[in-house]
Amino acid sequence: VKQRKCEDCHLRHGIVPALVLKKQGNQLCYGCHERKTIGMDKPNVHPVLQNGKCTSCHDPHGSSAAHMLKAEGNEACYGCHKREAFQRAVVHKVLAKDGCRACHVAHASDEKRLLSVDEAKLCTGCHAPAAAPFKKAHGDYPVAKARCTICHDPHSSATPKLLRASLHDAVKGGGCDQCHVDKGGPKPFAVTEQGAKLCLNCHDAAQLAAGGTVQHAPYAKGDCTACHDPHAGNARKLTRAPGNELCVRCHQARAEKVGMPHKAVTEGKGCASCHQPHAARNKGLVNVDVPTLCSSCHQKTKDASQKKKVVHPPFKSSQCAACHNPHGSNYPSMLRERTDQVCYRCHRDAETRFI
Repeated sequence: VKQRKCEDCHLRHGIVPALVLKKQGNQLCYGCHERKTIGMDKPNVHPVLQNGKCTSCHDPHGSSAAHMLKAEGNEACYGCHKREAFQRAVVHKVLAKDGCRACHVAHASDEKRLLSVDEAKLCTGCHAPAAAPFKKAHGDYPVAKARCTICHDPHSSATPKLLRASLHDAVKGGGCDQCHVDKGGPKPFAVTEQGAKLCLNCHDAAQLAAGGTVQHAPYAKGDCTACHDPHAGNARKLTRAPGNELCVRCHQARAEKVGMPHKAVTEGKGCASCHQPHAARNKGLVNVDVPTLCSSCHQKTKDASQKKKVVHPPFKSSQCAACHNPHGSNYPSMLRERTDQVCYRCHRDAETRFI
């Protein structure tokens, strides 16, 4: 642009104004900027670059910021990454001083999360693991060989020392040896027992099950860490993801957006509005029997209809799920199928009358 070589990128279009580019997306940029020089051959490429959108960060004609970025410093990143996660009460000093580029590379990296070097090397570049305060805080375990971000948020936190919002009590008290073997052994991060056996040394199984005989598959297998992080996390009760995000990691079909969502699923407690996380007395891990569960929110609908002279048998016997999808659907009133198809599931004799 500086050299006024517009035709390096654009095709001539005469007097009719039009944005006619010679190539689409990043293919146009690669004409001058070789793919290898910006790291497109590396295993971890910035998604926005991988998806062909150099112009998401860079202005193709010019900018007041370095590298023709659309914004200065961290502001360039906040266009996609929500700033709230980086501006909590306690901010990582290096982030506040030097910005995102202190730890991350912009285009691509050999390391995950676009880190400039391996996580352990990156952290110990500033934090001295041999220092007495460091060793004391970590129970003298060789944590310099582990991932610091297991317990610490690398950007910002609401708690001192950048600790994550939810901490395992053993971690909070510095009692690593409650779960791990001797710190001086050849495998200091090995645990004293495997799976749920370790967890049940502190957590009462009967209390977790609360009398439920139908068990959640991970709970039944003793795989507590399928849902919970044993050290720390930003979600409540050490769950690996907040709310429904945790559930849809396995129950992927429930993550699909539908035209008629159930408010019980999308608001409040989400999945936990109707389901128990560990065990329940009812099929599908529902909190109470289905009739009671539905009427706990839809009591007015039940009362009004039950007073009518003719009541639909499934409704009368509180078989709500016979017609409605409790998780939501793409049909009116959360019906399982198109209205006529729902009816014909039971009234097959009636279907032939209309064909």
